[in-house]
Amino acid sequence: MRKVFRSLVKNVGLRGITVLAAALVTASGLTTAVVFADTTSDNGDVTTSCDSIPASSSTSCHFVFTNNAGELLKSVSFEISDYGVLPVSTSNIEPVGCSRYHATSGDNGLGWCVIDSTIPAGSSAEFDVTIDSDNGANAPILIHGWSTQAQNPDSDGNDQGDTLYLPIVVPPAPAVPTNLVATSPAQTPVLNWDPVLGANSYNIYRDSSPTPISTGITGTSYTDNDVTPGSHIYYVTAVNAGGESGQSNSVTVLVVSSAPTFTSTASDTESYGVPFSFNVTTTGNPTPTISKTGGLPPGVTFTKNGDGTATIAGTPSGSANGTYAITIKGSNEFGTATQDFVLTINRAPSITTIQNKNIDAGSPYSLTIKTKGYNYPTITESDTLPNGLMLTDNGDGTATISGTPAVGSGGQYPITIMASNQFGTDTQTFNINVDEAPVITSADNTSVAVGTALSFQVTSTGFPAPNYSITGTLPAGVTFHTGTGILSGTPKAGTAGTYPVTITATNSTGAVSQSFTLTVT
Repeated sequence: MRKVFRSLVKNVGLRGITVLAAALVTASGLTTAVVFADTTSDNGDVTTSCDSIPASSSTSCHFVFTNNAGELLKSVSFEISDYGVLPVSTSNIEPVGCSRYHATSGDNGLGWCVIDSTIPAGSSAEFDVTIDSDNGANAPILIHGWSTQAQNPDSDGNDQGDTLYLPIVVPPAPAVPTNLVATSPAQTPVLNWDPVLGANSYNIYRDSSPTPISTGITGTSYTDNDVTPGSHIYYVTAVNAGGESGQSNSVTVLVVSSAPTFTSTASDTESYGVPFSFNVTTTGNPTPTISKTGGLPPGVTFTKNGDGTATIAGTPSGSANGTYAITIKGSNEFGTATQDFVLTINRAPSITTIQNKNIDAGSPYSLTIKTKGYNYPTITESDTLPNGLMLTDNGDGTATISGTPAVGSGGQYPITIMASNQFGTDTQTFNINVDEAPVITSADNTSVAVGTALSFQVTSTGFPAPNYSITGTLPAGVTFHTGTGILSGTPKAGTAGTYPVTITATNSTGAVSQSFTLTVT
């Protein structure tokens, strides 16, 4: 902590306060009035971590109020002001650690920070204040500290403590920039100069105009992209909070006319779903006008910047995938340049949804599988296809399942399709249902003795699985189950004989009938 001017004042003045006016020479060489106040009761000492407040800055200072009153103090107040030298907005004072903060108005009051805590004799209260010296002037900031609600206040109800003077230090204006150089002749002038110690930025001037063509340049190089052909004089100044320097040495550049040429590459590769920005650049004098023909992917736009450049930017989305060829032109009165530009959008594979398929055995069939993804994904299948079908990868992000399902291949086939490239893999499963009309494959007769249990299974091929029906008369005690195709039961006495019937198998594809004979002996 730094105690400021504590030993300078010992006399009693107006209302118990001695006021001292002095002079302080700051680092900038400027002279600032010093105002300091103290009380003879010596009830409080104020110390701070800050020696000064830099101009045009935000500075955090730590303050300590020490109770020297020999009695309990109930709270402490600190006034932050500019003492009438220059009004400063109360919004620029942001105390941290105060129980209450009271903004005041007028030329010499900026706010009160009240710490609502009891402070025993010999103890201290601490807080932090951030002071924004955005007025940029060499005005002092005063910090008054005193106790309130003490047991023996002064005539104002307060026991006055210290006042600290914190000068706002304004740096001197920076030195003049040196060694300004530029190549001449040039289509586009490029200026370079040596850095200046203490400079925050630089201003660029051209010809005899008192107004800079560009301000706030933070580096030590500048390109003039908006200048007409002819001879032009340039110079540079340095800037900081203390002001603007004098002019650097001047340079003369002969700006020549030229037809447009493209200086950016003719291709760019980006990723699906990832934001990007690509700059199209040209040279030429006068500045070329940019145009384009051709389509870009969804989510991507082409913006003409009006300065001989354009921007291709956005987030590839939707169906964006693969390559997009556009034509970009740069034109001025001396000619036109054309660039064939290709934008490539890389994308991890995704398979377009495949619905379950129903096909007929013995009939030719073809299914195209489509994907998104670039580079084009490799497409494979990992299950068994129906006999007679095969998958062919077409090498363009599609594949074909084709052929003629063999007779007798009816059934349901779960198929898993996989699409892969260097950016990822996608899979999808669907069913190929091979529909086939029924064919009864079991014998066309059977026999059973009277009183003997019978169970005969009618079998067939076909998909979907067929249902069964029977026409004709069966012996008493014997029944036919249409859902399962089972002929079962026990023929009763007196039913011996031959029973011709017709059994039919039916599904969505067709029906087949068989003449069947049951003999009871």
